[in-house]
Amino acid sequence: MFKNEKGFGTSEALIAVSSVFMVMGLFLPMVFSVMSALEKKENTLTAARVLYEHLEEEMFAGKAESYRYQRMGKEYQVNISEEKTCITYEVYRGESENLCLKEGTGE
Repeated sequence: MFKNEKGFGTSEALIAVSSVFMVMGLFLPMVFSVMSALEKKENTLTAARVLYEHLEEEMFAGKAESYRYQRMGKEYQVNISEEKTCITYEVYRGESENLCLKEGTGE
């Protein structure tokens, strides 16, 4: 054994801690962007489900009305016109988006 093997020195510890912080600084923004993209996709999927359920109810009831739904703390507004049916919903932190279906095309 060498006499100078006593563990980490101050400079080595600082290098180790700074490298951990640099790796965290690189990966945390990526994790947050992935999480926001997942939340946007989840909100879009929920909006599509709400629109599908509304159109299914409309088909059985036989009346076309605009309606407002609340699911999981978010608000969805279904707007029906003669040429298309749209749903307006909040995508992510105040950003709103429309999902529209044109009559007879399935788009």
